[in-house]
Amino acid sequence: MKSEKSEIFVNISFGLCYMVFIALIAMALFLPRLTILYMGYKAMDSSLLTRLLVILYTAVLPAFWADTSLILLLKDVKERKVFTSSAVKKLSSLACCCFAETVIFLILSIYFRFSLLLSFAALFMGVILMVVSRVIDEATQIKAENDSTI
Repeated sequence: MKSEKSEIFVNISFGLCYMVFIALIAMALFLPRLTILYMGYKAMDSSLLTRLLVILYTAVLPAFWADTSLILLLKDVKERKVFTSSAVKKLSSLACCCFAETVIFLILSIYFRFSLLLSFAALFMGVILMVVSRVIDEATQIKAENDSTI
């Protein structure tokens, strides 16, 4: 039996994921303008613009992939298909996106020291997601064994 709190949590999570998706689209559209404004505010050399945009757009790609994977994972949760190989793949995909962001933010730390903190946070989140992925994988195998013995 699915609890009402669980249903509310899933719906709120869907809403947040869609808001992040829209924010990522807006960021992708306005990234050049925002970067130019920021560089002017910080009095940075304008020759860095192209390098920064390449790094920042590269960071947007795993974020889109992660948000899409999270939306699909939430769909599985809503349909009560948590202990499946599909859910494990989505969790592993989320972990890989975090590891990709770790590398990207590490590169970005050449220009912004603060991104070292973001890099560490992405690494930590990736490790957590990888562990959860392995736990769900084990639970999926146990569930399959239990389903076959009944």
